[in-house]
Amino acid sequence: MKIPAELDSWIAQESGPRPAPIRVCMHVLGPARSDVRVMREATALREAGYDVSIVDVESESDRSIEEEVQGVWLKHIMMSSAFLSTRFERWALLRGAQILLRATHLLLRTPADIYHAHDVSGLLPCYIAARLRRKPLVFDSHELPLNDMSIRSRWLLALLDFLVARIVPRCTEVITVSPPIAQEMRKRYRIPAVSLIRNVPTYKDVPRGDRLRQHLGLPAGTRIALYQGGLQHIRSLDKLVHAAPLLDPGIVIVLMGPGEEAFVSDLQALIDSLGVNDRVKILPPVPYDVLLAWTASADIGLIVYSLNTSLNVRWCLPNKFFE
Repeated sequence: MKIPAELDSWIAQESGPRPAPIRVCMHVLGPARSDVRVMREATALREAGYDVSIVDVESESDRSIEEEVQGVWLKHIMMSSAFLSTRFERWALLRGAQILLRATHLLLRTPADIYHAHDVSGLLPCYIAARLRRKPLVFDSHELPLNDMSIRSRWLLALLDFLVARIVPRCTEVITVSPPIAQEMRKRYRIPAVSLIRNVPTYKDVPRGDRLRQHLGLPAGTRIALYQGGLQHIRSLDKLVHAAPLLDPGIVIVLMGPGEEAFVSDLQALIDSLGVNDRVKILPPVPYDVLLAWTASADIGLIVYSLNTSLNVRWCLPNKFFE
């Protein structure tokens, strides 16, 4: 992964005789181990000689508070799944304050030469830590900031907009995923440059397999149309469910990925109401190191976003396109 020019200049000044590797501390509001972009960037930096740690949010109570994954040290903020699924609904301010305090505290306790914030949800804690420690801050925007956040409170959204507009220009480097989003961010936040790092996975020669059919107990001749990725209302997944009765016999739609409990329940209720349980299957996400083996067992991949949903959807360049 190419290091942006401004950050590379800072590194050159700081890294003179220092024997230890430069320490990068990332923060993401969610499980880092299942976030493809986060882990791809972290492992790329690790391979380039950096010492990388990630402060993330985990809901699995049986996991260790700290663990090493692919040479990257993960430090978990343990939260209930109820918190993760409703963080922008009831008691949004209290929940937001709780995660802000805990994340900032853990970031400050983690030795770092560079802070790397993933998305708006990780920006404020990293900004506070970077300012207090007088370290550079990288903002990695996985999408157009604040465009699709499920925040119902207008004043909370206005507060976030105010904070982001003042923090982003103070970042040492800003990164995003596609050229149109980069152009819009330059214009919106009046910054000279936004670096582009696309969601491109490391190439692997994956042989065709049969994991999905075996896992679902489907006959060998069944054809599978696979959607993999976040299960969200903006992804137009209800269209796939409504299309299921119109498909030829022997075709099964598989929706595989993480999703908020309420939306997944609604999606399953729609499947039940249309009587297509045998035609549409919902599966949880699988670890990324085995994801492509599951992908290669499908017959066709699905991306069914509606271009009219939002600018984020219109301008996105998702992992699944390359996978």
